[in-house]
Amino acid sequence: MGVMSSLHWRDAQRTKQPEGRRLERNVPSTQRDVVYALAEPGEKGSSLATSLISNEERTWLLEHLRTVHSTMVEVAGHFSAVDWITAQVPGDWNPSQIVEHTLLVDEEILGQVRKHLADSPYADWEQITGRKEIVLKRYLPNIGRAQANAKTSTFRGLRQEDIRSLLEKSYQGVDEILSRNSELPLKAIIWPHGGMGPLNAYQWLLYIPLHAERHLNQLLRAARIADQVEWTDATHRWENVRP
Repeated sequence: MGVMSSLHWRDAQRTKQPEGRRLERNVPSTQRDVVYALAEPGEKGSSLATSLISNEERTWLLEHLRTVHSTMVEVAGHFSAVDWITAQVPGDWNPSQIVEHTLLVDEEILGQVRKHLADSPYADWEQITGRKEIVLKRYLPNIGRAQANAKTSTFRGLRQEDIRSLLEKSYQGVDEILSRNSELPLKAIIWPHGGMGPLNAYQWLLYIPLHAERHLNQLLRAARIADQVEWTDATHRWENVRP
């Protein structure tokens, strides 16, 4: 599933930068004292106070990402060298490509988030992005087949022994963004997703573990087929802990 085509809604308007009341960003000498002044007079005290990511949201995102990653490492380690590069379902990706695609999407999203952190926030962010995190959590891990873009499906090959360190790099990228920008209104920083329309920076970061969960499920299906049995402790543990 590609970053820019996950739900494949054919609406060109969804790829445009959303309209809304942008805020002027005044940055004093330290980031701690960043002040956001509304571009329109009389609007001060908008919903920016609620646009910070809460401790509970940050904890859930990171813990879920850690659980998905650790299970993916364990499942990947059970494939033989031949099965690792063999598609278990005709027309599907092989296990190596499934994990590499997940990493490519992580890289793409993290790059976008870093680029957009300097954007001016939207005063009416709640009206623009709504509660799309609920939709993401409910549908992204289980949505039907989707077309990945070329950037996230051009594979170079991934060795099983490199998976742990590369997934850890993705995890640290998410953790770093959340830790260093805890005082920025991440929910009010918005840019378009090709399938879901405008998403805020928090929703883009949430996309990472939920997209990885989708492809962990795909990897588990391939593992079951490769072994021709109902598969290993990792499967049962994942099914027990999955939110």
